[in-house]
Amino acid sequence: MKNLSIIILSIFTITFFSCGNNDNNETPNNGPSISIDNQSDVLEVYPLQPIRLDILAKTNNGRPVSDIQTNADGNCIQQQDTTLNANEGYLNYNQPAPYSKGDYTITFTAYTDDGKTSNISQKIKVIEAPFIIDIDDSNVPSSAAENSTFTVTGTIKSVLPFNGTSTSINVPGQTGIQFSTSVLEGAFDAVVDNNASDLPHSNRIGFEVTDHSLEQDSNGYYTYNFSTTYTVSTPGDNSELPQDKFTINIIYNFFDSTIGCTSDSEPMFGTWSKTVNIQ
Repeated sequence: MKNLSIIILSIFTITFFSCGNNDNNETPNNGPSISIDNQSDVLEVYPLQPIRLDILAKTNNGRPVSDIQTNADGNCIQQQDTTLNANEGYLNYNQPAPYSKGDYTITFTAYTDDGKTSNISQKIKVIEAPFIIDIDDSNVPSSAAENSTFTVTGTIKSVLPFNGTSTSINVPGQTGIQFSTSVLEGAFDAVVDNNASDLPHSNRIGFEVTDHSLEQDSNGYYTYNFSTTYTVSTPGDNSELPQDKFTINIIYNFFDSTIGCTSDSEPMFGTWSKTVNIQ
């Protein structure tokens, strides 16, 4: 009798899990079915790169598909209109990926007129940071004699254009990348309105940008490459800065008023700087 009780309990347990299992993320009671034709385990994208997914919802209870909604845990993942055709709903999803590097999930929910629902999810992985700066400062000495020279090369990348502004709209004539030193002289606006300025620039005592370029790569990054020669110099007699130090600065700004999905926690401006002690 004891063995019979165990067998009956085992059958009940198997039946319970079989009824409760739902491999397709569908709500029972004749809810709609929903699928992603081009679904992958994890969709890897770069910041703001388009996410393209083909969603299809169908009903099996005779009630028309009324909507397909998009829900996500990341900024930039947006809702999009659905094409409805009686018992089928189509969504050719095409929206930008999140701005920040990280892991996200986007969920699509199909609805029918009688309130039945079904879900399907796609994992999204933004694989790079939206801003990357890589400057080779190996030639920058810790100390050097006045009038000695050294060269700095580097790459600055951003998925937002180098369009520095402090307003909510794009304003023309904004500096995106600027070179300067502690010498009391004018800076050089190397990138303005996301366009590289012409070279050669006017003479500077402390530096010369000898080569630079700005292009957009296949992953959507605006990529600025440069080579700059610096001449170790004192700030000048009328400067309040220390006369025994030579500081180099590269200021960068990036902005796009049409993109409302950037993270307030990530600054869109900054300064790269190094100081040389003058012997």
